[in-house]
Amino acid sequence: MSWAIVASNNLTSPILSGMLTGTSCQNAGGSISLNTATCYRIYYWGASNVSGTLRIANFEITGQYQNQSTYNWYNENPDLNPNAIPVASGDSYDPGTTVGESPETVWVNCINNATGCVSPSAQTVVYAGISPTVNPVANQMLCTGFTTTAVTFAGSPQGIVFNWTNNTPSIGLAAMGTGNIASFTAINNTSIPVVATITVTATFTSGGITCTGNPITFTITVNPLPTVFTVSGGGTKCTTDSGLAITLSGSQPGVNYQLQLNGGNVGTPVAGTGAALNFPVQSAAGTYTVVATNATTGCINNMTGNAVILVITCGATITDPCVCLNNATTPTNGQFSEMITVNAPAGQT
Repeated sequence: MSWAIVASNNLTSPILSGMLTGTSCQNAGGSISLNTATCYRIYYWGASNVSGTLRIANFEITGQYQNQSTYNWYNENPDLNPNAIPVASGDSYDPGTTVGESPETVWVNCINNATGCVSPSAQTVVYAGISPTVNPVANQMLCTGFTTTAVTFAGSPQGIVFNWTNNTPSIGLAAMGTGNIASFTAINNTSIPVVATITVTATFTSGGITCTGNPITFTITVNPLPTVFTVSGGGTKCTTDSGLAITLSGSQPGVNYQLQLNGGNVGTPVAGTGAALNFPVQSAAGTYTVVATNATTGCINNMTGNAVILVITCGATITDPCVCLNNATTPTNGQFSEMITVNAPAGQT
């Protein structure tokens, strides 16, 4: 069976023709110059023209476009310098950028060979031997319950992506992430410092190629608060009595315990020993509390409970011990009555 491609306006002149044999699918064809103003048809082909009006169905035409334009490549922007000379022409260009020259900027424009029209230039940046870097990040140390400082990453070149991992998520930070780290409330539910190591890796992608730099690390140390112990002691005393004892049920080495009266410090801090503490006896009235401070980390915690001292005046006075009756002038020549009045201090009975 013969076939032919013809123009719809000239059915008697085959543009491309061939022969098919057998009953199975076959590849056949060739190259033709396409005219966008022409409609093309494929027919069974007779001796000198199309065989009736029957067209061939179920066929595929594979076309190849021939670019009639020229691409010119430059080391400077031809839009800004019309006298710029191309360093290369073609559909692609390898500038051979070295590590020392990287990053290198290249411009390309397109010239229509039929009309001579020139397109605006396009710009691309070529990187060679790129090893993206992350600037150092300062370590952080803080007490549990406090807010960390937000971390903003920086590095080179521009456009890099920062990926990080955290080996201790229990401090309140996710195990991994991308980009900067927002501030968060640090957590330490233990009695010893918890150190989290964050590893940061920079990646840079250009032209479908991703380069990965050397990672850096920094730490976030979350210190525990001093352990809470109970304050006790105090009581009621006379103004003439000695002071009363104030105690703390326990203590930690390396922690200083400051006694306070109504919120103000009393005396100097007492160093923890690992056992209960006895503060110097106190005579002033008021409410006593204790604040613990870790001497190394500076973490502070209030001890539970308090001790109250009440001070009273214990002296009494006696008045009117003897009263004469019935106009008697002395107890011996007349009647008398002894009346004793005991006066308690103000506010007491």
